[in-house]
Amino acid sequence: MPKSVATRTSAARIVASSSFAGNGMKAERTRELTHCRKTLVTQREEILEHAHRTSERELDIDRDDFSDELDTASSESILAFAGQIREREQRLLHKIDHSLKKIEMGTYGECAECGEEIGFARLKARPVANLCIDCKVDQERLED
Repeated sequence: MPKSVATRTSAARIVASSSFAGNGMKAERTRELTHCRKTLVTQREEILEHAHRTSERELDIDRDDFSDELDTASSESILAFAGQIREREQRLLHKIDHSLKKIEMGTYGECAECGEEIGFARLKARPVANLCIDCKVDQERLED
């Protein structure tokens, strides 16, 4: 079975038992869920491919390769930045995996704070969102 057909079939099965089902909007919710799942899978693949490409290149610093301290400092700065990117990608990968599990469990799109449905526009913009826009705004206010 082609991957896109399997994704649609899986999404339809999940929607039937999820919070996305109801109010006679199953077909629309199936399309929305399929879109989000496809986006999450694509992002996951891109992160893993990037990690594979960067791991193939050695990110070690050999001080003998540099003529002066400025070269060494510049390279160390680049390595530190690459490490930060890698950590950020690992956190995003964890969120993506969590979102994909929620799709399989039928709870994707439910706000973790209030239990209300997260709007599709928000999920489309940020498929790993676990808070509805109102709860996210409240959270950000508390952080300030």
